[in-house]
Amino acid sequence: MTEDTKIIIFGDSITYGAYDEQLGGWVNRLRLALQANTDDFLLVYNLGISGEVSGETLARFETELAPRFDTDDNNIIIFAIGINDTVDVEGRGDRVTIEKFADNIERLIAAAKRYTDNVIFVGLTCVDQAKTANRMSHSLGVCKSYINDKIAKFDNALLEACTHSNITYIPMFDVLEVADLPDGLHPNANGHKKMCDKIMEVLHAKRFI
Repeated sequence: MTEDTKIIIFGDSITYGAYDEQLGGWVNRLRLALQANTDDFLLVYNLGISGEVSGETLARFETELAPRFDTDDNNIIIFAIGINDTVDVEGRGDRVTIEKFADNIERLIAAAKRYTDNVIFVGLTCVDQAKTANRMSHSLGVCKSYINDKIAKFDNALLEACTHSNITYIPMFDVLEVADLPDGLHPNANGHKKMCDKIMEVLHAKRFI
C-alpha cells in the first residue's frame, strides 16, 4: 500500500450499511480490516445514499469527489449502485430503463477515468422475492418490486459496460443467501461481512492495495 491511500465509495443504502447493527456495513468493515493491516495513512469515504439510482450518482459524482480527491494519493473509486434502478413501481413501470442504466454507467466510467484508472464496480446483489415483490414504499405511497430476473439483467448490463471499458467488476449476485437478507433486500451483519470479504479479495488480487 502506498503511503496515502483514499478509497472513495459511491452507493445506496447497502453501501451506507443498512441492517448491519454490528459494524455498520461492508464499507466500514472494509475500512477496519484495511486499517488493522497497515500503519500507512488510509481514508475510506462512505458516500452511500439510501434509495439512490445511477442517474443521481452521476449528478453528484464530481461535486462529491473533488474535495476528497488528491492527485498525490493512491485514489480508488468504487461504485456500488444499481439495485434501485431495477425497481418496478406500481402503476408507473420501470423506475429506470435498462438502456438508461447502461448509459449512466458508461458516463460514470468515463467521468471516473478522468481522475484515476483505479475504478471498481460492485455487482448487484440478489433479493428474497418473497419479501421484495410488491414491497410498500412509505415515501412514494405505492408498492415497489425488486425481482431477481430483472436484477440479473441489469447486473449483466453493468458487467458488459465494465468489460468494454476494462474496468474491474466484482460479482455479488451469488454471494448472499436468503438468510442474509432480513427484509429481503438489505444484508444483515453476516451478509455485509460476505460482501466485504469478496471486495477485499479482489482489492488484494488485483493489487489495488
